[in-house]
This record gives sequence, C-alpha cells and structure tokens, in this order.
Amino acid sequence: MSFYRLIGFVAPLVLALPLTAQAAWPEGVRDTYMQECLVTAKTAVGAEQAKVHCECAADVISKEFSEAEINTLNKPQKTAPMELQNRLIAAVGTCNK
Repeated sequence: MSFYRLIGFVAPLVLALPLTAQAAWPEGVRDTYMQECLVTAKTAVGAEQAKVHCECAADVISKEFSEAEINTLNKPQKTAPMELQNRLIAAVGTCNK
C-alpha cells in the first residue's frame, strides 16, 4: 500500500474514532467504533480486509494509549494535539503491514 493511499485510508479513521481504552470501553463504544471504522475502511479495501484492520486498530489503540489520551482523541468539540494525532496515525498504521 502506497504512503498516500495509507494516509488516505488512516486519516478519516483518525478523525472519526470514538475511542476509549480497552479496559474502560463504555458499553457500546467499541461496537460503535467498529461500525464506523468498517464503513470508512470498506471504501478503501474489501469488507474482509476492513474487518481485520479495524480489529487490529482497536487492539493497538487499547494498548498504546492511556485512557486520558483516548478521551482527548474522542472529544468532538476539541482538536487533539497534533503530536497525539500523529502517534495515533503511526500506531494504527502498523495494522496495514
């Protein structure tokens, strides 16, 4: 997958992620994340590959980000710091390898 295609694939996911740490996923939040991720990912790859990517991304996010960081990324009214967004893109990008 080319770099530009990767960014095109990952960037919408980053902007639309309703995230929370795995240990603290509120009821239904992981399901909502998966639904939104699958809709977005299916536009770039097939349904099967989208499911694999979204599950990987959810697991990576759960492991790589603190609950406070995930809450910051999840706030629609507030733009997360660019450094945090870049970490998220890099972390989720590992699922494409």
